[in-house]
Amino acid sequence: MKSLEAGPWEPEFSSDLVVLNTTDQADPFSRYLSDRIAPWCHHYIRKYHRMTTNDKGWCGFSEYSNESFVTIGNAICMILSSVIPTASIFALYFVQSMIARLLVITVMSCLFSLIMTVIVQGNRVEVFATTTAFAAVLVVFVGGVTIIPSS
Repeated sequence: MKSLEAGPWEPEFSSDLVVLNTTDQADPFSRYLSDRIAPWCHHYIRKYHRMTTNDKGWCGFSEYSNESFVTIGNAICMILSSVIPTASIFALYFVQSMIARLLVITVMSCLFSLIMTVIVQGNRVEVFATTTAFAAVLVVFVGGVTIIPSS
């Protein structure tokens, strides 16, 4: 008599087996999503995975596609790449004090470089160059906007 653990090794479940592969196309952010975030919120995203079954019903194993985590990572990166510059400009437009504007530039530049390092996995030269360009655009925006005092 075989136990429950023997079930996944049956030939009809061979498509459910995982092979360790060094040619994985997932970037570190996608792997973080699949290794850390997915198990934590497994019960919230049940509709995005397939349950394996055997002749007695549900076998208790779940399958997630690596491509879906790459897609989620790409979507998060796309959203952040448009939200960070736009949020920075809106914040600078509504802040009246020049010191506060410079602080907003500092905070948004730090946030931008953090995202470039952690999510995009840029190397130091890329992170430095893009963060400098981002800060320069924000400084030009601050220099070009005149503050109209409220009466």
